[in-house]
Amino acid sequence: MGALNSDVESGQATEPVVTDVGDIRRALDRAERLRVALSQIVFAVGMNLELADFFGRVVEIVRDATDADGAFLHLWDSQRETLVLTAATEGVEKSYLHRVEVHLGQGLSGLAALRQRAVVVNRAPAKDPHFQLFPELNEENYESTAKIPLLRGGQVLIGVLSLNARTPNRFEDSHLAVAKELAALLAGVISNASNGGAVARRAHMLDTLSELSTTLCSLRPAFEVLGTVANAAVAVLEADLCVLVLADPETGEPIVRAIAPFRSDVLDDVATLTSGQAGTAVDASPASTRLLRYLNSELPERLGNVASVPLVVGDDSLGFLSCYRRHRFSDEDHDLMSIIGRQLGLALTDPSSRWGGTEQSSRVVFERLGRNLVDDQTASIATALGANLTRPLVLLRARVVVSAKQGDKTQPSDVSRATASAVTMIRGFNPGSITHVTLNQIYGLVEVAKPDGDRRLQGHIQQLADDLAQKWGVRLEAGISRMVLRVTDLPTALREASEALEIGAKVGDSPVNHYDDLAGEMHLYRVAVDPAFDHDPTVMRLHQLLEYDRRRGSQLLSTLDVYLSSRGNGSHAADELGIHRNTLRQRLERITVVTGLDLDSAEDWLPLQLAVRIVTIRNASRPS
Repeated sequence: MGALNSDVESGQATEPVVTDVGDIRRALDRAERLRVALSQIVFAVGMNLELADFFGRVVEIVRDATDADGAFLHLWDSQRETLVLTAATEGVEKSYLHRVEVHLGQGLSGLAALRQRAVVVNRAPAKDPHFQLFPELNEENYESTAKIPLLRGGQVLIGVLSLNARTPNRFEDSHLAVAKELAALLAGVISNASNGGAVARRAHMLDTLSELSTTLCSLRPAFEVLGTVANAAVAVLEADLCVLVLADPETGEPIVRAIAPFRSDVLDDVATLTSGQAGTAVDASPASTRLLRYLNSELPERLGNVASVPLVVGDDSLGFLSCYRRHRFSDEDHDLMSIIGRQLGLALTDPSSRWGGTEQSSRVVFERLGRNLVDDQTASIATALGANLTRPLVLLRARVVVSAKQGDKTQPSDVSRATASAVTMIRGFNPGSITHVTLNQIYGLVEVAKPDGDRRLQGHIQQLADDLAQKWGVRLEAGISRMVLRVTDLPTALREASEALEIGAKVGDSPVNHYDDLAGEMHLYRVAVDPAFDHDPTVMRLHQLLEYDRRRGSQLLSTLDVYLSSRGNGSHAADELGIHRNTLRQRLERITVVTGLDLDSAEDWLPLQLAVRIVTIRNASRPS
């Protein structure tokens, strides 16, 4: 006789380990089946059907989604304490509906209801000792069967889905995963429909879950999925706030990965609680303890009520999702959260989802910061990529260019290798760093430690710049922002890093510059690029001198700059330039001839020196 499967379900679908292309294809097929089924259920709810017609449509949807040949829906009658056959796909008249009743423990369906877990017999179910024959259902003709209980809140019995197939070994793990997701969803929908619940809210709820399922089944990168999950939970549950927490894969510590809607005050609170400096003599508890206390106690005191669902797949605890709102959460709300949690948990452990797109995701981070967008999507992207937005951060802009001294000696491959070395160094400085490379341009979001992490990073990059110049003859230029302690300041930091790069390359003494070290030069640069100087008479004369230098290969403009900086001290200027005083005198005479400037009047030296710096900055030859 066929025996009841010993590994029959414990309420969670056992996900197969994806080891080859076939497994990935089956996982993708399962995901597509779930997406299609949810869309069809959305449509059925929106049609506002009579309950009998709605239940009939449900069993058809489940049958098609699980590759079954037939499906039955038994609903629990709490007054009579029996399962009543309410819908079926077989038969024309279906006169047996509402007449077949099953007690708890009676037959395979009653056994699933009693145990509150799936019962699967994949070979000769009619020979199983628990099988009970109902002649009108013709179940003795099936070679495989699966009985899936519908449970509201994971424990209140709503009914049982019965799936049947004419071939043995039909119901694999992928079929059962789809069936259980649909059973969990239908438990809430049927319970609500039977009690006259609001059809409009159910339709909206199902529509959102269908979109969420599509996202989880897609090949989109993780940051989009995590952000979608948090936003879907807000929409479905009408919540004021949802927080998604995942366990760090290395340490197991909880990390906030998504917040919806975006709230800078919550992010700032999380930053304080999880920073290394947050512990005090009064509260020296670990950062993880402080974070959990904040999410489970302090936020509910501020926002009203909290409902949480763990993200558990098999024996693995992946994290949890918490939602907050003023009014209480109903049983249906908890059911919906469980559905969202199961879908996310399966997606997190499913290699078929291919949560890649890291390079594309990192590009989006810096594009959004450049547009001054620091919202829940930006935060979700960054945290999903591994950045800890609760720690001190700096923004970095860098580029690798060919040194003017090397010229044609440097090959394009040298620039590529140097760029890769820079990226490796940045990521090695802190594993949670986010980098993006476009051509020879490098963007970085780097976690640093107080109080001198930004300066240590500057030192590392400067050392690398020296090494790259010696090894490949390339020039690594970089700009580093001031330290960021609030996530809302990240766009400002990106602007600081960009200014430190661009202005430092023109007026800085080093190719690697920190924003704070360029305060004076910043003001001078902004003056230099002011269009008001385009037609300044002195600037125009100095442009003539610059053009003369270009044609003759002379150094008259730099000579004038040194002479003015030396306040007319010829000996000092000659020593600075490394030339004889007679050579200096000859250059100064040539400057007067070319520009017509009077260099004998000391009163004109300060504005003239400013004009020289403006022309120098405007026309600083940047290596290419």
